[in-house]
Amino acid sequence: MKKTLAVILAFLTLVGVLSLCACEEEVTVEEGPFGKYSPSITVTYGKPVTAISDVLNALGETAEDNVWNTYIRKELGVKLKLTLGMATDVDYYTKLTTAVSAGMVPDFLEVGYFDAGFSNLKMMNENDALYALDEVIEQYASDDLKEVIDSFDPIIFRPCTFDGKIKGFPQFYNVGGASAGFYWIRTDWLENLNLKMPSTYDELIDVMKAFTYQDPDGNNVKDTYGLAADSSVYGSFAGLFSAYGCMPQAWVDDGT
Repeated sequence: MKKTLAVILAFLTLVGVLSLCACEEEVTVEEGPFGKYSPSITVTYGKPVTAISDVLNALGETAEDNVWNTYIRKELGVKLKLTLGMATDVDYYTKLTTAVSAGMVPDFLEVGYFDAGFSNLKMMNENDALYALDEVIEQYASDDLKEVIDSFDPIIFRPCTFDGKIKGFPQFYNVGGASAGFYWIRTDWLENLNLKMPSTYDELIDVMKAFTYQDPDGNNVKDTYGLAADSSVYGSFAGLFSAYGCMPQAWVDDGT
């Protein structure tokens, strides 16, 4: 069975170490973690595409043909081919199980979050569909990636370690602030209401109230909202939860 690099959050910096399919044309790769392949190689991947489809459609792009994949192809000589990209999470993870059973797993893919992610990863390991990454990380990971890994307790790799070998990547949170909660604020509305940019959550709440009740767009109609949010409560209010000491979906050692 073809072995794959299963990830909870794909690290494209490691894509260059995937084994190549046999072909007639000789493929060479430059030295270093970001070495470019010549000629280009094709690497398959899988992920749910619901969260990105609307954004990509608005840009006239797709999950497979977009500015990020074009950049990766140009800089690394890697053509990314989406072979497992169902429209919903449920369909994706159902299809993943079928793909594992059929030996048709992409080269790298997302396996899910929390218990579901671990179950999928365990299922893939039991079907001999994972590749050990310890030597790969040591030899090919960039200095920046190694620094990120070293900044965390090794326990983060426990859910994706089998028989003492790392066979997947966990999702890293708050890597250099990259996962920190932030809000987009209409600066023209701030100017219209003579408000300053908020620097604390108390100030942010005051701004949201002003945006809701003080007609920031000046059209004399009560049609403005202080905060745009969707049905994903934690996704919309992640920063607010954290600011007041609440950490949904996370285990925090409070010393007790």
